[in-house]
Amino acid sequence: RSFVRVAAEIADANDGEVVVARFEQVPDQVSLTYASETESPADVQFEAQTTELGSEFDVPVNSGTIVCHDVRHAVVNYADHEGADMLLMEDASPASGLRGLLFGSDVEWVLRHAPCDVALLNAGPAGLDGFEVVGVLSDEGPYDPTKIAAADALAASAGGSVTLAYAGRADASEIAGKTLEDYHAAVAALCSVPVRSCVPFGASSGSDPGPDLDEADLTVVSASERANDAIAAYLTGTDRPVLLVHQQESELRGRIARTIERRLF
Repeated sequence: RSFVRVAAEIADANDGEVVVARFEQVPDQVSLTYASETESPADVQFEAQTTELGSEFDVPVNSGTIVCHDVRHAVVNYADHEGADMLLMEDASPASGLRGLLFGSDVEWVLRHAPCDVALLNAGPAGLDGFEVVGVLSDEGPYDPTKIAAADALAASAGGSVTLAYAGRADASEIAGKTLEDYHAAVAALCSVPVRSCVPFGASSGSDPGPDLDEADLTVVSASERANDAIAAYLTGTDRPVLLVHQQESELRGRIARTIERRLF
């Protein structure tokens, strides 16, 4: 349910729709035509569950099972065929053994080859309850436009707010603080929900350091920033839901992502 909910809220903010696809891998010796024509109990259950969930949201939710010999290629090809603007998948553990050494995980392969933006959801052990506070965590660089767009859409669906944070930044000088303050104000002006900051903007600003990310119901992080030591430490230490977003060069972007790219970068 968490996956459909996240997808539905992002799609709703962009007047889109959701396609929930289940990929079933069969041995190479099995004909795809034969396997596709054989409906299993798992197929029936998947269709029923998706239909039930789809009735809870304000966007069209369609579903289907894709039978394939290679899941990673099937996912990318299906996204390309459907003209997807974003792929939402589970944040799986890295592949192990010789296959992992040579080719990496299926998720990492999809990140490199997908024709659109990719989001990886880790709902955490307690699951995803709501989006009243959505955190956006970054390293020293600017915020990924797709990350801001996703956070704003999810927070707006619950009438919530967005919290901006930088990993490992305990304080900022007066000059750097003023730059960050202006930048955060520009980002906040583009969002449809209240935006607060965890970053202190220097002693003279008199600003409140703001909320802590521990208050966030969901934290949005760029997949490319996982190598950052501070972000990696946060991801390892938190048991809260995390949405990893990987931005591709795609022609179609939401209003916020396009505007942020044009004005800030």
